[in-house]
Amino acid sequence: MHVALDLRLIGYAWGGTAQYGLQLATALADRYPAARLTVLRSRRAPSPLLDRPNVHEALALTPPHHRWEQTLLPLELLRVEADLLHSVDAIPPFRRRCPAVITVGDLGFLRYPETVTAASAAYYGQVGRAVHSAEHILTYSESSAEDLRSRLEVPSEKITVAPLAADPSYRRVEQPETALVRLGVARPYLLFVGTIEPRKNLPTLVKAFATIAREFPEVSLVVAGRRGWLERPVFDLVEELGLRQRVRFLGNVPGQELPSLYSGAEVFAFPSLHEGFGLPVLEAMACGCPVLCSNTSSLPEVADDAAWLLSPTDVAAWAKALRYALRDPGVRAELAARGLQRAARFTWRFTAEQTYEVYRRVVGT
Repeated sequence: MHVALDLRLIGYAWGGTAQYGLQLATALADRYPAARLTVLRSRRAPSPLLDRPNVHEALALTPPHHRWEQTLLPLELLRVEADLLHSVDAIPPFRRRCPAVITVGDLGFLRYPETVTAASAAYYGQVGRAVHSAEHILTYSESSAEDLRSRLEVPSEKITVAPLAADPSYRRVEQPETALVRLGVARPYLLFVGTIEPRKNLPTLVKAFATIAREFPEVSLVVAGRRGWLERPVFDLVEELGLRQRVRFLGNVPGQELPSLYSGAEVFAFPSLHEGFGLPVLEAMACGCPVLCSNTSSLPEVADDAAWLLSPTDVAAWAKALRYALRDPGVRAELAARGLQRAARFTWRFTAEQTYEVYRRVVGT
């Protein structure tokens, strides 16, 4: 089978979708050495993305999310001559000569339209057409599968859940200080990892931290992640609450430094409004970091009983939970142990197997 994987997003944005695409491609190449994979990469991506004998890379001149994408990408796919196209970022070419599998990570743009820009809303507004154009749909969680059924009327038989996993490099670092010094981070600290944008709901965490800041004068809040869109209110809130010296914005942290950052944190806090999966929760657990996260969308499904689950808008509840966790090392140790066990249940090999079975069904092999 010859599969084309659209990974053009890598090089333009390094978020959950880009990570998913690269991890999936790697796992597929390793698990199915007889399969032929052609990776569509952009001019801005590092080359090669994958050094595997069964992986070929094709340079795509059309950038992701480009206004001419639906016109030009089908022409670029003609030279690939794949049996199947997998669009990991949801929107396939609607005119194509091969069947398509698409991955729809979540429908947060429909649930929380106020959290996306007009440009993003216009682009992902095509998802409704995409799910009916594609031959099959992959998604990360049962929560997102239910959204596809209820909001876009996608039949269950057309949806397969293939959950994500933490990269094997995410493991407990017993002596994280070297990396923390490079990042300019001093312990103790609370940690958030993710793009700074409205859906991540950072204001709840900042307000909760402000509530307990005087009780824990040595503790800082560390935010690791690039600036996204509509992010200015987060920085304004930090200034308004007088937390400029207590909240550290690290920007985009290199992947090799994140295990140390997770391992050194007292608590990982993730108050997101909506997630298709919530990979940082699993990464933190794999590094033995106690997790507090929202009780919405896919997060209870991913975390199960290995995290404290809180309403994303209840500032008082977040402040109480942070206070309790910081005061009691036994509580943190218990959460960390549960998290390690939970994270071990998710593997990219399983994700690749679920995905390849979908390819087989669609192509008919």
